[in-house]
Amino acid sequence: MKTITRLALIAALLTPGLAAAKGAFGLGLALGDPTGVNGKYKLSGSTAVEGTVGLSFLNGNRLATHLNLHWMRPLSGIVSWHFGVGGKLAAYDRDHYHDKKYHDDEDGLWLGARAPLGLDIDFRSVPLDLFIEIAAVLWVVERVDLDLDGAIGLRYWF
Repeated sequence: MKTITRLALIAALLTPGLAAAKGAFGLGLALGDPTGVNGKYKLSGSTAVEGTVGLSFLNGNRLATHLNLHWMRPLSGIVSWHFGVGGKLAAYDRDHYHDKKYHDDEDGLWLGARAPLGLDIDFRSVPLDLFIEIAAVLWVVERVDLDLDGAIGLRYWF
């Protein structure tokens, strides 16, 4: 988290003239579950569609994506919070070798409902924002299970 915050602050100091370029679409990177490309499109001043496509290295290898509708509320100054609802899709591949034998432990396609809660820091002098999010995921396809995921990331706004 310190590295991302430092990079955002350096960018804010080096490019103060870019504030006018800030648009409704943000694209960046998320580190967490999944780690990958994150995008957010503001539908209005208080709603947005957000999603990530990437890889998860927790509990086996998987390709994962989520898509959420966010409701955003200001907290103070440059900080706002969001909550939302959406879905998550993951393709798992949990294989391993034990005693020189290949074991196909668990493969499958998982689908679930996702409810995120997070904070956004909007750097007004540059078209960047920093976000942190935690989400409850209720898996309903492959098996019923409750899980938590989350991410921290940085987006550039076009």
